[in-house]
Amino acid sequence: MKKIIYTSLTFTLIFISSLLIAQPQGQWTWMNGTQSTNSAGVFGTQTVFSAGNYPPSLYESVQWTDHNGHFWIFGGLNYSDMWQFNPCTNEWAWMHGPGTQYNNGIYGTQNVASPANNPGCRAFASHTFVDAAGDLWMFGGYGYDAVGGQGYLNDLWKYNIATNEWTWVNGSNLAMATATYGTIGIASPANQPGGRCESNASWTDNNNNLWIYGGMGLDNFTTAGDLGDLWMYNIGTNEWTWMNGPNTINQNPGVYGTIGIANPANRPSCRMCYASWKSIAGDLWMFGGVEYNSTGDFRNDMWKYNIATNEWTWMSGTSNANDPGNYGAQCASATNYCPSGRGENRACWTRGSDNFANFGGSTGSLGGNLNEDLWNYSVSTNKWTLMSGTSAFNGAGNYGTITVSSPANLPPCRMGADGFVDNSGFLWMFGGWAGSGGYHNDMWRFVPDTTCPTGIIQSSTVLAAFTPVPDTACVGGSITFNNSSLNANSYLWNFGDGNTDTLQNPTHIYTTAGTDTVTLIAISTGPCLIGSDTIQITVTILNPPVVALGNDTTLCQGQTVTLNAGNPGATYLWSTGAVTQTITVDSSGTYWVNVSAGSCTASDTIVVTVITHPVVTLGNDTTLCAGQPITLNAGNPGDTYLWSNGATTQTINPTTTGAYWVVASLGTCTGGDTINITFNTLPVVNLGPDQSICNGDSVTLNAGNPGDTYLWSTGANTQTINVSTPGTYSVIVSNGTCTGTDTIIVNSNVKPIVNLGPDITLCNGMDTALNAGNAGMTYLWSNGETSQRIVISSSGTYWVQVVNNGCVGSDTANVKIAPPLTVSLGPDTVICPGDQMTIDAGTGYASYSWIPGGESSHFIIINQPGTYGLTVIDSNGCMARTSIWVDNFCPSDLYIPSAFAPDGNNLNGLFMAYGENIIAFHMYVFNRWGQQVFDSEDISKGWDGTYNGNPVPQDTYVYRVDYQLYDFTQLHKHTKVGTVTLIR
Repeated sequence: MKKIIYTSLTFTLIFISSLLIAQPQGQWTWMNGTQSTNSAGVFGTQTVFSAGNYPPSLYESVQWTDHNGHFWIFGGLNYSDMWQFNPCTNEWAWMHGPGTQYNNGIYGTQNVASPANNPGCRAFASHTFVDAAGDLWMFGGYGYDAVGGQGYLNDLWKYNIATNEWTWVNGSNLAMATATYGTIGIASPANQPGGRCESNASWTDNNNNLWIYGGMGLDNFTTAGDLGDLWMYNIGTNEWTWMNGPNTINQNPGVYGTIGIANPANRPSCRMCYASWKSIAGDLWMFGGVEYNSTGDFRNDMWKYNIATNEWTWMSGTSNANDPGNYGAQCASATNYCPSGRGENRACWTRGSDNFANFGGSTGSLGGNLNEDLWNYSVSTNKWTLMSGTSAFNGAGNYGTITVSSPANLPPCRMGADGFVDNSGFLWMFGGWAGSGGYHNDMWRFVPDTTCPTGIIQSSTVLAAFTPVPDTACVGGSITFNNSSLNANSYLWNFGDGNTDTLQNPTHIYTTAGTDTVTLIAISTGPCLIGSDTIQITVTILNPPVVALGNDTTLCQGQTVTLNAGNPGATYLWSTGAVTQTITVDSSGTYWVNVSAGSCTASDTIVVTVITHPVVTLGNDTTLCAGQPITLNAGNPGDTYLWSNGATTQTINPTTTGAYWVVASLGTCTGGDTINITFNTLPVVNLGPDQSICNGDSVTLNAGNPGDTYLWSTGANTQTINVSTPGTYSVIVSNGTCTGTDTIIVNSNVKPIVNLGPDITLCNGMDTALNAGNAGMTYLWSNGETSQRIVISSSGTYWVQVVNNGCVGSDTANVKIAPPLTVSLGPDTVICPGDQMTIDAGTGYASYSWIPGGESSHFIIINQPGTYGLTVIDSNGCMARTSIWVDNFCPSDLYIPSAFAPDGNNLNGLFMAYGENIIAFHMYVFNRWGQQVFDSEDISKGWDGTYNGNPVPQDTYVYRVDYQLYDFTQLHKHTKVGTVTLIR
């Protein structure tokens, strides 16, 4: 139960202007802007309010109402400016943006605010939100991205009113981004709705999460269509969650179910949706829209989404496409009244007492039949009421005089307008499209008639009101306080248990039983109204009953158990239909009980399983060969087991002879059995690993186990066999009933044939290569090398082993390197013309070849100068060459006569030396006593037989001659000593 206490307060109301009270109820007033379409607007000075300012004519700009009751718009076709409207002063201020058209987005760094940041120009219904902190949020639309690309956007932006700065928070900075749905109901940083527009179905829930539905755009492919997906964005984690609806486009028709009945299968059709609201209970509502990409159908159905159950409910309207609606009489309410099917009807308002309002839109074709009707929908009565306008299309409206109300005033028909509610509950509308008439920038205000429909509280003062849901709860349960206060922008809650909150719609969990008085102070801090109101409501918290039926239990057949729900004096309902505190059961089943103590309930469930005693059959006693596997299975899966060997598993695998027993237990129920197992010795046969033999070789296979019986695959029955051919050989060895077997594969490998060739003799300085052939095999040479081919440069005996899969071939070669071969003709020499000379190379060579001439003997006789070459070959075939240069030269010498007669007849009268090529000369002549009687350094001057001018006597005189001359090419010194006889 709840008790409502109203506290009377004295508060001050400050009215900024007479605009709030000058207009009668039920009338429209043209408040701002121009009557003409396609106006360029007056921007004024940025951030400065002025009566002369107004935005340009805009189509499908996005709108917000902040916590202070000011109105905000952004963008609209071709623009990217932020505007703020003060309904108290009836003035606009251009707050942010370039003031020009067709601008790209300036995204900056994600999650970093900057004065330079600004979303690109966009229109066609972006999703908008106001969070608990008062920041303005915007998602998607159709417009320009960071690089000038135009298309569907999925960027999420936040605008901070205090700093006048935008922040790019999430999504892509490029148009036409596709969706990443992830798993339905599971948040992930990777999740992302696809780019979209043409949907104003957006909400901020009571937990400050942001929600969007549908529109036209992209799923996880690049083809655009109608969307029917519902997404939630968590501001705290910066993560999207796909909550409901299909993840592919154009999934129509929707699933209506039964009107007024929620169902997990229900869902609206994929559509472009423009009118949305949130109820006091926190449910999300939306109305109508267009299935543009199917048959162009216009809808007039009202849907409600319950966040807690994740279920849609079709609440009102029809499931028919293009339904004409049922207008009824103005101000009359009925469950069968409803607007016609429509789209672009985004001028919608949330009113007091859980009422929604909606104006205009297009019916039948987008931009064709435009409406000018204003409707009210009541959540509590589920009824529509026509408040203003008619069912006629394309009305021209009547502006009247600006700021002057009149019953004749009526906005022209339009679609894509923005709707706002001020703190007095008055409805404001801006802009939109008038069909062929173009775009509007007019601001209108409608003061609802409180009797059309009745029951709506509309006040110019602060009125505190809330509803606890539920008003009685159990300890540990939660109560949600749905705030329906009027004209307030902040709230102070006291839950009566010492806890407080400032959220608009808080949820509180009570931890102790009792009666608590909940106090709400609703406060308005302007701009048009300053004041507060207080209301108190009591809630009751009860201790819930504690029910404990105990753990699930198992009974043996024939046993019973008594189940006791406790809590004497409470009300009971068992799954069996019993209403007593206890019941006795003897059969298997799941038993539950609901215990009610006042409005608090508790329940518990127990599973009772009645089983028969386990039946265990291990089989007959058995004899096996040693090593032969056997599994003993006690059966009865899930029971508890105890074997004679201590094992506790359902099965065991004995390997030794003995008696084996088992006891199987299921709860207190048991069963058992015993079996005797005998293991006989099993022959162990091992033929060894597979092996290879070389061609021509054989191998002995031995089955072992002497005295047993043998059967080979060859048919032999001996313990051993010799095999020389490749194949698979197997043997079965029997020892009574037990047998052993083994198999071996014998492969045959070819023994390499190695031929290094005949022995080799080489000349000194030469080398040769030995090649073992058999490419790809393994090699080992006597010098340690392991290649197929080696190079030999020294004498020796060389062998190689070639291995092919264990088979070895080899060969040996002797290599002899002859000693160095030399031949010499002596040093270069000379020959005098007319002489002859023998040049001899000596014997001992196998052949001689002289040049020039081609002689083949070991010597030649020459009589001419020149170069003479010789090539010799020895018995090993080794070759040597040499040559000699023979120059044309006669050797010089000195002739000295032995007597002369200086008698004056000029015949042999001088003693002198004769010679050619004499380079230096000195002659000395001595008498017998050693006295020098003559000397001369000129070979052409001789001794005339005088000394100091006097003739010397006839006698024998001694001479010595020192001289130098060339002997072929060398200059040599010579001395000759002798005697000469002087004759007179």
